Amino acid sequence: MSNIVLLTDKVFKTLDYVLHRKRLTAFGFKFKEVHKELNLDDAEDGRLED
Repeated sequence: MSNIVLLTDKVFKTLDYVLHRKRLTAFGFKFKEVHKELNLDDAEDGRLED
């Protein structure tokens, strides 16, 4: 195998391990404005249940 393929596999496995069970969110454009207007909790650390 080429070095690029091996490196890609290693990077993918590392990312898979590091990001396991992580919640990744991003609010952009209109969603960011609405999120702020509604005064919503932080999606990462805020309360998720009603």
